[in-house]
Amino acid sequence: MKRGELLLAGTILGALVLGIMAANITPQLPDRDAGVFLYAGQRILHGDIPYRDFWDHKGPLIYYINAVGLVLAGGSEAGVWALEVLAVGVAAILGYAVIRREFGEGPALVGSALWLATVSYSLWPGNYTEEFGLPLQFGALILFIAAEQGSKQRRMLFGVGIMTALLLLLRPNLGGVPLSILFFLVADGLSIAARIEPPMIALM
Repeated sequence: MKRGELLLAGTILGALVLGIMAANITPQLPDRDAGVFLYAGQRILHGDIPYRDFWDHKGPLIYYINAVGLVLAGGSEAGVWALEVLAVGVAAILGYAVIRREFGEGPALVGSALWLATVSYSLWPGNYTEEFGLPLQFGALILFIAAEQGSKQRRMLFGVGIMTALLLLLRPNLGGVPLSILFFLVADGLSIAARIEPPMIALM
């Protein structure tokens, strides 16, 4: 890919990421879920342990992400917002790479722009598990594609496993992409097994 095309794609994706995340900078109080996550992060910074000292039904990773965000901004919600921008930005880059590898540069740019332009409806007002799961889901796809192309297959699939574990720790129902990969691997394995002639039949 030419440097100019890469710069153009990066500029467009970066502008879309900042555009959709800008709406999450508000002086209003965080909504219910985001408020719980911020509270949990604050409790963690004071030495508390999730599920022992406080309880919520989400996975533990979102609480620690909020704790990191609070540390970055000296206790302000702005640090969590910065992590949100980073998560969506990385997801945009990985998503573009996935689509470009399979369909080419034009469809990758259009497809990435479309999902970024509409994802704000599900991410507003921010600090949701879904946005932090996006780079993990695209990362799992990138690693799986690399494994299918024979590039250090075991290491790539191990990486898919790590992405899966992080998604489950974030929120179990975010594991749809890794589950689809698992179904594909099982179906592919069964297909290969069906094509292998049994030894006893081969001797007959």
